[in-house]
Amino acid sequence: IDLSGNASPSLTVTSNGPYICLQDANNADQVRYMANNGGEFQIGKVTDDGSTVKAEHMRITASGDIG
Repeated sequence: IDLSGNASPSLTVTSNGPYICLQDANNADQVRYMANNGGEFQIGKVTDDGSTVKAEHMRITASGDIG
């Protein structure tokens, strides 16, 4: 995906539990994820399939608290 231009380009991912996985192709099982789960922003590590063995590293709650 290439986003460019003068009109502040954006990317919107919409679903009941949207997430984006960033996979390091050189290292097996080195996948980081960013998710919006019930209004909470979550960041963590997950296996290559993007759905199992999630390890949450940080959470920002809907009220702005960091955990």
